[in-house]
Amino acid sequence: MLWPSPRSTNATSSVPGLRKSEIVNDKSRLFPVTIVGVLALTTVLFGFLGWFNHDCPTGSCPVTVRAVQDALYRSLLAFGGDAIYLTVETGYLIAARFLGMLTTISAVFALLLAIAAKALIRRHIRRRRGHIVLIGADAFSLSFAEETARLHLHSGKGGGQTTVLDTPDRLGVLGPNLRYVGTRAVPSDLSEPQSYIADLGRAPTRIILGDPDAHINAERAAKLAVAGIDPSIITLRLDDDALARAVHL
Repeated sequence: MLWPSPRSTNATSSVPGLRKSEIVNDKSRLFPVTIVGVLALTTVLFGFLGWFNHDCPTGSCPVTVRAVQDALYRSLLAFGGDAIYLTVETGYLIAARFLGMLTTISAVFALLLAIAAKALIRRHIRRRRGHIVLIGADAFSLSFAEETARLHLHSGKGGGQTTVLDTPDRLGVLGPNLRYVGTRAVPSDLSEPQSYIADLGRAPTRIILGDPDAHINAERAAKLAVAGIDPSIITLRLDDDALARAVHL
């Protein structure tokens, strides 16, 4: 199936019938990072105040670079549970000791959570059925893919889901346009067919090759055909019908 490229690819996605929601670049995913950051800053602040006051119990000592460096260095030791925090018992240092350990544990947990989340999302993408896959994207091709998903949803051919495969850099630029429930952006190495073919899902209803470069779409279409993908579900964004004839689509 051929899909002529527009003269301008600056169209924005506006698809009626699909509920809007932050999917990619979901700000809620930054919540663990924010928590760890706040804990870390609080730990350093309490540790710094605790050690600075400990070194200057009278409160009238001159503030020197060395004194600031020493207090700051010892405040950082709280993240490793250093035994130095067992030698002094003040309110600030007790708080820094427990917050430091809590911050370290939280950081490890957040890292493991991020790794597990990526693996689960990838697994979910690869188990999808009745969805639209967009390989290579810009604002215009995303709009086309989501419109196709909407039509499939209303006709009972699919669930209104769209999988967008592209490089991390291009997905980052496209991020603000990815705002519909069921749309998932998946970073993929588009130079390796095995990579994006694995992310097509189990049974897509349509595969859209939406790169602005028609020659790239034609090349990917040929690789999909070689991999045994049904050509009847492939839509190409092309400028020249001769390219379609060359790949026998």
